[in-house]
Amino acid sequence: MATPKQLVKEGSLFEVSPEDLLGPGAQAFREIYLLPAVKTWIENVLYKLEGDGVAGGKNNPAEQLYDHFCEFVSGHNIANIYWSPKRIRPVSQLVWELRTPDLRVFGWFWKSGIFIVSAIDTSARCKDHDLYGGYRNMCVHSYNSLDLDPPKAIDGDAEDVL
Repeated sequence: MATPKQLVKEGSLFEVSPEDLLGPGAQAFREIYLLPAVKTWIENVLYKLEGDGVAGGKNNPAEQLYDHFCEFVSGHNIANIYWSPKRIRPVSQLVWELRTPDLRVFGWFWKSGIFIVSAIDTSARCKDHDLYGGYRNMCVHSYNSLDLDPPKAIDGDAEDVL
């Protein structure tokens, strides 16, 4: 059994660096980790995507994800951002969905404020191909099979996991 930080050293997880999101010396209040497949998707797919126009053309999907991760890690505007089902919501079986206008990010909370991302895709693909159940099941399989210290996922509402 291990912590996410230990799994980063083993290469089973990748940490989203708070310094890259918030700048040097900024205080991080939460942590985000990625499964290897998610890191690969971000590197190979995300930066090629264009927005679908839902966000009014303000940001492309890469900027949307960066902004969302910054807000999450910094703890900024919890009352306005994270209580909204449009931004973060529990799905089922301890799985949570973080949402941007163009992306859907699936994962779970290992401990309060520590989110592990198991899958990411465009909102259009998720809707067009009805992928939500498959990503939920993939997430459940990931937290069950990852060698994390128990409990591997916590339950609760937003105030419990954030």
